[in-house]
Amino acid sequence: MHNIFFCLAIETSDINQISSFLQYYYGYIYDYNVPSSVPNLAQFSTLVSGKYNTSSGQIGFSSSGGMKITAFGKHGATQADMYEDYIAPGLQSGLWVESWCCGTYGDCCQLSYCSGTPISDPSEPQKSQSTYAYNSIDIEGFKFATNEYYTTANNHAKFTLSQSGGYVCPSDNNRADSQRNRGGGALCFQNTQLYTFLYSHITVFNTTCQ
Repeated sequence: MHNIFFCLAIETSDINQISSFLQYYYGYIYDYNVPSSVPNLAQFSTLVSGKYNTSSGQIGFSSSGGMKITAFGKHGATQADMYEDYIAPGLQSGLWVESWCCGTYGDCCQLSYCSGTPISDPSEPQKSQSTYAYNSIDIEGFKFATNEYYTTANNHAKFTLSQSGGYVCPSDNNRADSQRNRGGGALCFQNTQLYTFLYSHITVFNTTCQ
């Protein structure tokens, strides 16, 4: 099973803003430690106490190294798709999406959606729309080396590449109907080297459109 990890250093001054944003995820905090030298962090305290927000949100901030991040988050109560409902319109771009399919409950990924085609399986936000506004194309295979080939059946990684703008977005939602009632989010940033590396190793797209 192949996973991805994304580590990000942030400034102390951004902790409250990001903590408030993370309340959309409804995450489970197992442990934490705040040094006594850090000033009062009201929103962080709210997050680790188990409080959450049942809507969705988007914020922008920068890493300690100056990399600009656009973050998207949603609670499961939104009954929304992370990719079609938030990332694509937020970046104003179609997407290529990598996520795990046919997992524990046999819930395979949704078919690829193409801009302008009728919406046949609407999420809650899509019920006021008649056609998909952006492409959302499943990535079905990667090959990084001769003996390293990954498909959606055994690749637990979750991320998307924008079709314009050069964004890479690590995420924690699969592109599946079952994920509409699960909280999660994505951190999107522009990095030409990483974008080119990932895109150049894609071997299979699912270009079927609903």
